Amino acid sequence: MAKNKGFLPSGPADISLQRKQIRAIIDSLLPACTEPDIDSGTPFSAQVIIANPPAY
Repeated sequence: MAKNKGFLPSGPADISLQRKQIRAIIDSLLPACTEPDIDSGTPFSAQVIIANPPAY
């Protein structure tokens, strides 16, 4: 299971780090759902995307 520091920063120093982490996650989402496989080049088309835990 992945560990993180949580959603709320524990202090001002954590804000910059957490913003960079969130940006990296957001930037990786769309290509992961739409781009061809990196290794084989096989086209990818998702029929459904399920978020776990549920996203609100």
